[in-house]
Amino acid sequence: MEKTLSRKKTNIFFVAVVFSIIASFSTMPPNILKVLLYGLSLFITIVVFGGLPQKRYRPLVLLFFFFIVELVWYLFGYGHLGNFNSIVLSYLSMFTCAILASGLYCLNSKQLKLLFVLIILILIESVVATIVLSYLLPSGIVRFVIDSERMEKIGINESIFRTGLVSYPIAHIWSAILVACFICSFECKNKLLKLFSLILSFSIGYALFKNTVTTSFLVGVMCCGIVLVFYLAKGNLRRFYLLSALFAIIGIGSMTFISAELVNIADATDNRQIGGKFMAISENIEGDDSYDNQVGKRQSVYIKSLICFVKNPILGLAEKHDKPHATNPAGDHSTIPDMLAYYGIFSFFLFASWWTEIKKTRSNLTGKLNNSFLICALAIFLMASLKGGFHVTYMVITFLVLKVLFMYMETLKYKRL
Repeated sequence: MEKTLSRKKTNIFFVAVVFSIIASFSTMPPNILKVLLYGLSLFITIVVFGGLPQKRYRPLVLLFFFFIVELVWYLFGYGHLGNFNSIVLSYLSMFTCAILASGLYCLNSKQLKLLFVLIILILIESVVATIVLSYLLPSGIVRFVIDSERMEKIGINESIFRTGLVSYPIAHIWSAILVACFICSFECKNKLLKLFSLILSFSIGYALFKNTVTTSFLVGVMCCGIVLVFYLAKGNLRRFYLLSALFAIIGIGSMTFISAELVNIADATDNRQIGGKFMAISENIEGDDSYDNQVGKRQSVYIKSLICFVKNPILGLAEKHDKPHATNPAGDHSTIPDMLAYYGIFSFFLFASWWTEIKKTRSNLTGKLNNSFLICALAIFLMASLKGGFHVTYMVITFLVLKVLFMYMETLKYKRL
């Protein structure tokens, strides 16, 4: 049940959303300030609404159930996260963003526009910071996550709140933000904003490519291609399916050419990491899925994770079925098999919370936006399939930003910006 707010309380809640967006995506505030911003946002929301914005907000309830599961597993010495601080800090941000997402319906079009502008400004700040870092310190964000893992071992999970694009974990779900900006270039009426959104989406793609966040870059490019086909079909699903089938046939028939081009890119680039990854993809297209190949290594980890799940589908408990210090442990490189391997069928609480959030957001969208939002959700699903469990936090907080962007684009249907 949705609660109504007075104008004054709506403005106060708007400030809470602003705090949370800054804490979630800006590179500038230190981590302790981000913790305080999340706590303040949560406190303001509960005071303003006299509780939760929606009493039976299913995504939040399901997320809370999974939090209990993860906490119980931790207390018995199992689970994915290695220390109590990691669990508490990550869920502080996830609960806050889930609760705020449930209250966005009370904001008016002007407030959504201001949030839209704020997100764009933070995107610019993060993209510029990341591109500059890539020139000053090659592979900078990759080195950053190594330091984050070291800090996690002593109970301070730096990567939980260091969430600008300059952070390696958050970069892996920015493919969805890239796609949302690309969709905005089609939906916005204002020509200048169309151009700006397009430039911003290309800038995010360049930042990902430059910093060798290859998986996120490729997922973003692929999903932008799907968006392009969707809008070429003018939102007509039958036409979209026909065009998609046509392009799929052309793509499959051009695999040899694509493989050769990837080899050429790998040879031409000065960045060894990105070149090696493109070479690995090329080898996989050619049928070389050996363990020494990067793609082959990841496939072996996915299989190991699923084997752990099959051995104990109820509780997971991958630690009992996998070597504790394996080079490529179960759950590595893929969130979905990761959660299945460690938490068994209880991981479906987490997956169901994502799905119900997607359904609730779509219920507030009409026309092309209703289906184009699914393409952003596809980007998140692909990243959950291809990257490890430490991205769970970022997937949840990204839903808040995507919801703001799409709710604002929905208002553009009824008036020109």
